Amino acid sequence: MRGSTVTLPAAAALLLAGTFLFPLPGRSGTTVYRCPGEDGVTIYTNLFDHAECKPVIGDEPPPRPSGDARSQPYEVAIAKAADEYGVDRNLLRAVIKCESNFNHLAVSRAGAQGLMQLMPETARLVKVNNPFDAGENLAGGARYLKYLLDKFGDTRLALAAYNAGEGAVRRHGGIPPYEETRNYVEAVQRQYDRYCTFGTGGDPITSADIESFIDREGTRLFTNRPWKYRKAADWSHLEAP
Repeated sequence: MRGSTVTLPAAAALLLAGTFLFPLPGRSGTTVYRCPGEDGVTIYTNLFDHAECKPVIGDEPPPRPSGDARSQPYEVAIAKAADEYGVDRNLLRAVIKCESNFNHLAVSRAGAQGLMQLMPETARLVKVNNPFDAGENLAGGARYLKYLLDKFGDTRLALAAYNAGEGAVRRHGGIPPYEETRNYVEAVQRQYDRYCTFGTGGDPITSADIESFIDREGTRLFTNRPWKYRKAADWSHLEAP
């Protein structure tokens, strides 16, 4: 199959998700295009719809579908803070993404500072002296988020409290009816789901490298878990392109 064109049935489109295996029928005559989608998602399709779509030809493997480059300088500090305080790494990433988009110098109109947008009083509470120091801010933010998770016992309520304050969540007996807070909780959830599905492109624990294989019948397979399938007896014949 070296030098051949990856094909799909007519009118088919694939969105590569982290834990699934996608067999591509071994037919000819339909080129697969790799197109950039929203939020860093890569779409594989035979429908060429804009100039940024590039054909996937021959044995070229698809790239990582997410690769949130902005998170890369902070991945070590994220992992350290998340593990120290017992917070899901992807949840921490999602909060950072929505709070500052990984800008450690960010300052909001309300005065929140750094990667996790800590208010000055919150920073003092969690013993953060320099909110613009990435490691210090992440440690303080993870500590505060863990406090809220333990306090409310519910991730969505903890996120609402992170945005609107503990008092607001208690007064309303749930997520406050503030448009900003409701949108914030949904945005963090979307980012969390994206990181869980596609990884960050750099974290060796959660990354979702997509690899390509060809089976005996000439079908090309895309998966982020190649060794899982290679170890199974039925997949022992898989060969990397």
